Amino acid sequence: MNKELVKKTAIGVAKDVIAAIIVVAIIMSVLLAYCQVWPPVVVVESGSMMHGIDSEIGVIDTGDMVLVKDSPSRDKIVTYVEGEGSNYRTYDEFGDVIIYKPNGISELTPIIHRAVLWLELNDSKVSSLNSDRYDYENLSFDAPELGLYDVTSEIILKGYGYKDRDVIIGIEGIIFNFRHAGVEPHSGFVTMGDNNVPAYDQRSGGYMLIKEEWVVGRAVGELPWFGLIKLTFTGGIRGPAPPNSWPNLMISIVILIGVPLFIDFGLPLIWKKKGGEDEETIEEEGDGSEKTDENSSDHTPDPDNMSDPSAEDVSDTTIKKPTGEDETSVDVIKEKETIIIKEIVKIPCPHCEVLVENTESECPSCGRQLDK
Repeated sequence: MNKELVKKTAIGVAKDVIAAIIVVAIIMSVLLAYCQVWPPVVVVESGSMMHGIDSEIGVIDTGDMVLVKDSPSRDKIVTYVEGEGSNYRTYDEFGDVIIYKPNGISELTPIIHRAVLWLELNDSKVSSLNSDRYDYENLSFDAPELGLYDVTSEIILKGYGYKDRDVIIGIEGIIFNFRHAGVEPHSGFVTMGDNNVPAYDQRSGGYMLIKEEWVVGRAVGELPWFGLIKLTFTGGIRGPAPPNSWPNLMISIVILIGVPLFIDFGLPLIWKKKGGEDEETIEEEGDGSEKTDENSSDHTPDPDNMSDPSAEDVSDTTIKKPTGEDETSVDVIKEKETIIIKEIVKIPCPHCEVLVENTESECPSCGRQLDK
């Protein structure tokens, strides 16, 4: 193999790798500056946010990569109930999708679900006489978004989500979770996966209400299907991926790899081939001209030696050599559409029998005078 070619290829590959690293570094820097949280991207491991069997762009599906934007305060998160009132939607549903730490435990895998409702702790009736045990019995919650206060039983959300089902939020179950964990109750978000309706995360035996500080951030974008690569190697996928996700991923990879390769290698080959064809055409045209020029230069008539010059049109013209003892040579000159004929007649010298042009006065062989 040509060493120069190998060297040139290696340099080209090295430049591409360096360029790719720089591009990735720039993209990650921009993402970090925008999202204000690390990592700025999470991979969805389950289908709890899906809106059907197949993967859909604009909906969070298993294997999607989702951008996470920092949300340090409750005011920056719009719940489903608030979004329904203002027609604010993300991922084809009302309200924001948040990423949170379950029960505030950093070691657990963060959960990405929609913020449904904010519940404000109402401890106005809680007794403080027994300092060793919290008074869970007199605890209640307010739901300011719905105009509900001092709720101790349940809150019903009619026709929730794309499934259009009623969701019944039981306050007693929420209080049970606090009691079971042995912690003091607090305000927080009720959350639920779009595909889990009507099973919200804070039902009895589930997680506690999500505090502001447990929220990692809001989901603000998606890169569909590419998270499947990571989940395949780490084994983190929970349940099967949507049937159309793998084919869509393969097509995307082929396009992402194929287009740059075609630009780098395919287009230059096409241009080179096209240029070669053009050069070949030009050479063929040039050869024709050269041949014509050569014929013209080789057979340029000498006016002094022409006995009977004549010109005829090329079309319908037949040229014949004279026959007989005398040898006649005929030169044909082609210039564009005209043939010029030059005839030279030679006769034998009566002294030495050498053929001599009839215009000569003496024989060039024996030097004797020729009879006219």
